[in-house]
Amino acid sequence: MTRDELAKIILDRLKRLNMTIIEEALWRATFLSRGLPYFTHLLGMHAARTAVKNHHTRIVEDDLAGGITLALNEVDQTLKERYSSAVISKKPRETTLYEPVLLACSLAENDDLGRFQQKQIEGPLAAILPGKRYRATTYAFHMNEFCQEKRGRILENSGEEQTPRYRFCDPMMQPYVILRGLAENRIDHSIHEKFTPQRQPRLSSEI
Repeated sequence: MTRDELAKIILDRLKRLNMTIIEEALWRATFLSRGLPYFTHLLGMHAARTAVKNHHTRIVEDDLAGGITLALNEVDQTLKERYSSAVISKKPRETTLYEPVLLACSLAENDDLGRFQQKQIEGPLAAILPGKRYRATTYAFHMNEFCQEKRGRILENSGEEQTPRYRFCDPMMQPYVILRGLAENRIDHSIHEKFTPQRQPRLSSEI
């Protein structure tokens, strides 16, 4: 769905509650949804609940931030389990790059089919782990592991051996990973927006 269509979902429901939302919060909720109404419903509902708890009738960005954390608790259990299978360390006290690499994959520039290459992970990963610079030879192992059943088969490799191209098997996983990254302070909105398409000037005149 387009961002205007997603915005209408939120605006229509807020109208029934006699509530409104600031433009920035509305844009961010639709932007984070990545075209999926499932996440728009969750984010809008929990942002509204947070606003009510904060004695607001107009949703602001802090309400949306609180809504993100609450929304993650209600995400489909299968999605949570697949994420855990992908990033969990298999050995006690093992330090790995699985979580930051998966988050970098969710931020990578991709084509119309959602595919991205290993080299497109380097920039997001450097932003997630400032002060460190990992080459593709380091995180390529993790990306290939994400294509295996033992790690939930989060990604699939649709390219050739010399030029592998990856994409998320489940389109819902990508926004879920980004929302987790925001809720756990692994990234902030500036990092998220840096590696994603620019916003539309305005979503709706009905805010």
